[in-house]
Amino acid sequence: MSQRQKTRQKKKQEVVQVQVQKQEKIQKQLILLLAFTVAAALGRAALQGVPSVEPITALAVLSGMLFGRKKGAAVGASSFYLSNFLVWGGQGPWTIFQVFGAGMAGFLGGFLKKRSLIPLMVVTVAATLIFELSVNLWWSLQFGLLFGIFSLPLAFITSLPFFLTHIVTNIAFVMGVPRFAKFIENRFKVTDIFSSVFRSDGDNSTFFGSWTRRRGSA
Repeated sequence: MSQRQKTRQKKKQEVVQVQVQKQEKIQKQLILLLAFTVAAALGRAALQGVPSVEPITALAVLSGMLFGRKKGAAVGASSFYLSNFLVWGGQGPWTIFQVFGAGMAGFLGGFLKKRSLIPLMVVTVAATLIFELSVNLWWSLQFGLLFGIFSLPLAFITSLPFFLTHIVTNIAFVMGVPRFAKFIENRFKVTDIFSSVFRSDGDNSTFFGSWTRRRGSA
């Protein structure tokens, strides 16, 4: 075998190896996405006895930070949809508004580029406000489009205790997000995924990239 043939064969082996590694990383990504979705849905079902307390927002924001805006939105939306099969009230026209609000939490999480708690809490409050707005919009529209628009402030006033509970508990949940993200990194050894594959889809967060650089320089 000539030197040129050996070089070509070596390059083919390297390409195959890279493709196999990428497939393994994608499989890990899908497993984590599924785990976040199931955990969020089951968590909401377990806490349904406590009004306005749910872990979906925090896990959706975490998914957006790690996987990017689109995947974060998918986790938030799908977990809320699935959880409606497990809670009182179930599915209905309101599901669309709930799914939209939860999906926005994951979408906004994709904009986080630092692991500072201040931006994390700001995004969480914004996501909770969007969720409450969408759900109250559904409640108001039951009275018709015109009257529903004018009754929207009333919906917010009557739901204010639940809204405040939702914000406070969501902030409490996301306080643990950085530690949970670090646990995922150490437990599943996926730092290379967050710094490479998740950036390749053009929809990513630099959360783990900046994090790993800081840890490496520490």
